[in-house]
Amino acid sequence: MTVEQHIFHPPHEEVGLRALNNIFQRMQIDTEWSVRGERSFSWWAKDFVQHITVTEPVKSGDFLVSRLIAVTPIVEGVDVTENAYHLINVPNAYFGTLSALVLGQDGVVRYVAATTVHEQMLEFVSHFFSFIAAMQVTDAHIKAPFFAEMLKGRQALSAHPTSGPRLDYGHDCLDIIEHLIVPHGKGPSAWAGSDMLDTLALLERYSMIATGDEQGLVAEFPYHDSSSLLTFDTDRVHPQVGHGLHVSLKVPDNVFPRSASVAAGLLNQMEAVPELSTKFYGTWCTGSNGDLTFSAFYPNALFHPGQGKNIALAMARRAEWVACLTDKRSREARWKTAHSSIEAIVEDATREHAKNGKASATSAGL
Repeated sequence: MTVEQHIFHPPHEEVGLRALNNIFQRMQIDTEWSVRGERSFSWWAKDFVQHITVTEPVKSGDFLVSRLIAVTPIVEGVDVTENAYHLINVPNAYFGTLSALVLGQDGVVRYVAATTVHEQMLEFVSHFFSFIAAMQVTDAHIKAPFFAEMLKGRQALSAHPTSGPRLDYGHDCLDIIEHLIVPHGKGPSAWAGSDMLDTLALLERYSMIATGDEQGLVAEFPYHDSSSLLTFDTDRVHPQVGHGLHVSLKVPDNVFPRSASVAAGLLNQMEAVPELSTKFYGTWCTGSNGDLTFSAFYPNALFHPGQGKNIALAMARRAEWVACLTDKRSREARWKTAHSSIEAIVEDATREHAKNGKASATSAGL
């Protein structure tokens, strides 16, 4: 069956397949350089293949929800060792945006991003995910040689099964980072301002505690008897794409028996599984203090009013998901026993201030 026969479907077709068709059209993918499956398509922007798939819909609340996954293999023949996880952790932690470098058990390193789609989010998700997929395949072409050398593997070069290698300059999407993302990143963060305050107001209702201003925020979610820390930061400048929004979720220390970088690699493998329902924009890695952290950077070019709240809700779900992996208690039990680190800091500071104040009053003879 030809690609053209797949693209035009009746309006009652399920939302996942409509999203897949929308992405195919928005990315202006050529029939000559693509292969279409029943719930997927693969295409060659130039030297690397990208696979975009959509899962069967499942019932979630009032909606039928599917998951979209974009995968670009970039390096193969990698030894799956603790050192390989450590090496991959560095670019994930310092240069990652919205696709994770995921080392599979088959020794292949892939860029992976995923999201969910339902009827009310069809147009937005189709538009947003097209940008993510274009950024992913562009980054693959930019960084694959370096990663292959670093990991002592080989580039996962690929060619269309009938059209063969793409010998032209490649698809126009390969210019997206240089010509669209970077220019927008030269200005101040588009994510600061009223949208950040709206996101803060939402998190004040959906987290243990939240505080912040127009430039950023922090919020906490239960994790065992302590908490994980969510941060939105508009001051951080990404070394590749410039200004935007950095989002991180830091998990408390000493929760996994493996090292933080290995745990991060395993969590990335888990989030890459198609059937998982998380929005996988970003990557698990180790933070600046060696803490297990989920990190995502949203460039200015992807800003859309109200998107901050969607990101916050997705991160709240991730906080709940990762807490469930090592704590089998009910959600209610976790929320009841969790202790806020922010409140603990404030309480300690208050006690220290009161102690110092009392000492000063005593020395003054009051």
